[in-house]
Order: sequence, then C-alpha cells, then structure tokens
Amino acid sequence: TRVRLFVFPSSVSAYGPDLPDQVSEDAPLQAHTMPYAIHKREADEICQQMHARLGGCAVYIYRPHIYAGYTVDNFILRAFRGKASGRGWLARAFEKRGWKLPTLVPSSARGENLFQFVHVDDVARVLLWTLGRFRPGVLAILNLAGRGTAISFGECARLAGTPILHLPSQTLVTGLLRVFWTIGLSGVPPEALPYFLGSYTMDTTRLQHELGPEFEEIVRYSSRDAFADAMRP
Repeated sequence: TRVRLFVFPSSVSAYGPDLPDQVSEDAPLQAHTMPYAIHKREADEICQQMHARLGGCAVYIYRPHIYAGYTVDNFILRAFRGKASGRGWLARAFEKRGWKLPTLVPSSARGENLFQFVHVDDVARVLLWTLGRFRPGVLAILNLAGRGTAISFGECARLAGTPILHLPSQTLVTGLLRVFWTIGLSGVPPEALPYFLGSYTMDTTRLQHELGPEFEEIVRYSSRDAFADAMRP
C-alpha cells in the first residue's frame, strides 16, 4: 500500500529564539542552544529534503507554537505556573506543599517579549482536517498558532499569578537553572533561557489560506485564551 500522506509536527522553536516580528514559513531555521529546538530544526529540514523521494506522498509540516490548554502539561507552562517540574524528590515535595517557584529572569528583561500559544484542541482539529482535505503530492509547510495578537511574557506571568524574580545577569539565571535542573527541582533546561527571553511570533496567513472558510471553525482559540485555559486551577 502506498503512503499518501506524511505529517510532521515541527515547532516554532526551529526558527530560533529571537525573531523579527511575525516570521513566515520562508524564514530561515536558526534554532540553536536548546537540544529540543535543534532536533526539530534538523527533522524539519530532513522532511523537506525527503519529499521529492517519497513517490508522490504529500508531506505536511506544521510548525506549531507552544501547546496550551487545560489538559497540557509541559515545562514552559509549568514555569509560568511556578510549578516544580523536575523528577527529583525535591520537586515532589514542592508539588505536595503547593509551593511556587518564581520565574527567574535577568534584570535587563522587561517582560515585553511576545509569545503565541496554540490550543491542543485546535491542533487536533487541524490534523483531522488534514486527513480529509490534504492535497496529493504537495509539500505544505504551515505555521500554526492561536488567533489574534500575541501575549507578552509579563502578561503570562500575571495571568498565572507567578512572581518574576529579577537577577543581576543572564549568566546567574542560567547558573541557577542549571542547579535546579541538576538537583531535580526544575524541568526547565538551562539552554531554554534564550527562548524565554526572546520574542518569537509567526505569521499564520498561509494556514488561513489553506483552511479557507473553515479556518475560524477549526482554530477557535486566541493565544491568550489558550494560555488562560492552561492556567485554570
């Protein structure tokens, strides 16, 4: 049986941590520092290279922003929630007592850098649409994010009710994150810090054109609403 469709879930992180406003799918993939982002970039590039050798199989590469929603639990959302996300006994003790970890940033950070989020229910609807509506043989690369405007780092912290602790330097923040990672308190890899400090937002015009009149029915949540849903107690 010939494979007719291959879908790869890439990531916004493949673009890198600090982007010019609203990057399109044609922007270079410049992920660095964080292994997850580097792996997404390399796998994304391999999928593009392999498309011509797949015998007419359609390849859809989605580059979703940060997954959010009430059922989602990842280290980024845990950092905003102030939850200890490590695997050690210390993290379990923090969790049991309901203690919050502050969000650590260097003193130079103003909290104005922008994020987008995408609700997992919207992602599910996009994938279901793809199964039934994909274009045979095509290579489609599509940014995937919530509707409307982006949300700032500072607003995320306010919605989550998590204090932001400013430290004198980025080096000190990275060092503390490394300590927390090593002792199993935090699941935030120290290499992820540039992705918390930079703005990275995407243009989803291509996705809107691809989905056509069904776009608003499929992508229902804004970035802010997706994040707020993830912060519900």
